[in-house]
Amino acid sequence: MPLATHWSRGNPLLAMNRSGRSPLATPELIFALKASESSPMEMSSINIGSEIKIAEHYLQIMQRRYRESFSFRIDISEGLWEYAIPKLTLQPLLENSIIHGFVVPGKSGQILLIGMEQQEEICIKIIDNGAGISDTRLGEIRAIKEGRKTSFGIASIQERLQLYFGNAAWVRVQSRVEGGTTVSVCFPKKNMLNSDYDEDWL
Repeated sequence: MPLATHWSRGNPLLAMNRSGRSPLATPELIFALKASESSPMEMSSINIGSEIKIAEHYLQIMQRRYRESFSFRIDISEGLWEYAIPKLTLQPLLENSIIHGFVVPGKSGQILLIGMEQQEEICIKIIDNGAGISDTRLGEIRAIKEGRKTSFGIASIQERLQLYFGNAAWVRVQSRVEGGTTVSVCFPKKNMLNSDYDEDWL
């Protein structure tokens, strides 16, 4: 499997392409640019299988950019692939793991993307062994999620999930200062009805 798009601070995929830090016109980059045609704030949805493919291409691109400073593994059962998820839910969270956890000289990182089924709920976890988050910063993230501060990436993802699934959807961040962070994204099962899924470009 492979992944795709980078929306915070503009579109770094385009910047990578122009700057020469990523090989031009690789299949991963072409897929990434295609997937990034809609903003993650738009309420479009795709199936989980397509979202995984976006995530995989993105991770492959970032491995090239950061000279293989991290490895990754995706473990999400194909039985979950046809359920719906807002488009570009996972990529910003993967970006956080890479940028804040692994862009440190001499540090080799690992990212595990796993999915599990819990009765009528699906949980996808992004687990990394990168730099941890302090208790102070975790408190700030929780305050933002609860609406006591202005917008933040994780809060925006939770907002989009709840607009699509209702209040049963949630995002949780767990971390240790000494290293390692887990972000859990959980939401009700919802079959694909109306979505942007287009198997012609997958």
